Amino acid sequence: MRTDRQYTETEEEYRSAFRRDRDRITYAPEFRRLKDVTQIAHVGESYLYHDRLTHSLKVAQVGESIAELLRQEYAHQQIERELDTQVVIAACYAHDIGHPPFGHVAERELNRLLQEEHTPNELGFEGNAQTFRILTRLANHREEGFGLNLTRATLNATIKYPWARSEKPNKDKWGYYKSEKEAFEFAREGSNRTEKQSLEAQIMEYADDVTYAVHDIDDFYRSGLIPLDRLLVEAEQNYRVDEETSNIEQYLREEGKEEIADNVRRVLNDINSNYARDPLKCPYTNSEEQRIAIAQFDSNLISDFINGSEGTEPPIIIDLTDDEFDLERDDNVEETIQVLKHITRYYVLSNPSLNAQRHGQRRIIRVVFNALYEESGKPGISAIPEPYRDRLQENLKVATETQNARVVADMITSMTEKQVSAMYKRLQGHSPGSLVDEIVR
Repeated sequence: MRTDRQYTETEEEYRSAFRRDRDRITYAPEFRRLKDVTQIAHVGESYLYHDRLTHSLKVAQVGESIAELLRQEYAHQQIERELDTQVVIAACYAHDIGHPPFGHVAERELNRLLQEEHTPNELGFEGNAQTFRILTRLANHREEGFGLNLTRATLNATIKYPWARSEKPNKDKWGYYKSEKEAFEFAREGSNRTEKQSLEAQIMEYADDVTYAVHDIDDFYRSGLIPLDRLLVEAEQNYRVDEETSNIEQYLREEGKEEIADNVRRVLNDINSNYARDPLKCPYTNSEEQRIAIAQFDSNLISDFINGSEGTEPPIIIDLTDDEFDLERDDNVEETIQVLKHITRYYVLSNPSLNAQRHGQRRIIRVVFNALYEESGKPGISAIPEPYRDRLQENLKVATETQNARVVADMITSMTEKQVSAMYKRLQGHSPGSLVDEIVR
């Protein structure tokens, strides 16, 4: 059953099993940590940008809206068999929990360290697999080692990549480590979707894509990194001057993304005609008019990604194949999302200041990992704090480098960006701190 848990519990009368899942994630410290973790910019600039907690809350809002819409539109097909709104919200809350401080740059560095340097036979690090590990093993609820003991449906809804790395060694993404294979099999039991997401996971992923695409444009236009005003003016003037637009198209073609490049002008024309008010066609100054205009831009674009614009078909529909429901995305909406994402990549990810920050962030992760890994083999006093010291002591009974490296990765992933930076300074002797200042609590 969808409401089954891996470890039996007594359910409550006044809260559904799925609502309890949502509440457990909300109260987990791993969820609260996300307020000090960012996607691109470092957390010291989080007053300008969405942190991962704010992002997750907004993903959940979008996911809830999609789920409610689909439950109404497809009630006659008994879609509630595979779609519960509380499951979608819980999955949206959980989807970023396993991502380390500094985002993808740290994820890639941890993968390199785990796979290449310390445990060559291990299967690396991946943020989505780490999310599943936290939910099923590391997070504390009632019993040590049981994780949050979520229902089968909610666990399945968090799995964006339903395979192990060993099954698809050429893929950059995977859904679980071999240490969580039993929990993965429990989550997937009863599903005929071999290597396919559940419907609720598909909704979570779509809500994630929509939210990032829109809010990254919002964030980086406000900060001056994305010249949204110039792009809109070029579209409005029918590209008589097209310097910015041409640069984006050239970048995409050099990256081998011809199809996305071909859609840039159509997307910019659509945004200029239907979503961008005149205040957005000027550099951002934080004026009242621009604050209202950008809020309406976000709201209207997201609304149309869910409901469709007036006179058009809904952008998301359900396909019922082999008695299972699947989400189908409208091609134009998918193209718009991809263009918005790549505009952010062009203007932000190629920024020299950001890349200098990322160089330093990789060093922080590398130094902290190596230092803690060296400490992990010591049987007595070490620099490893609780509860990770207890976990390492358990590992000493079997003494495997792989398990020690995994625990060190768990520890780093549990930190905020401020914590891992403070740990780096302490380990390097730059800022020893106080004896009573425990960085990891």
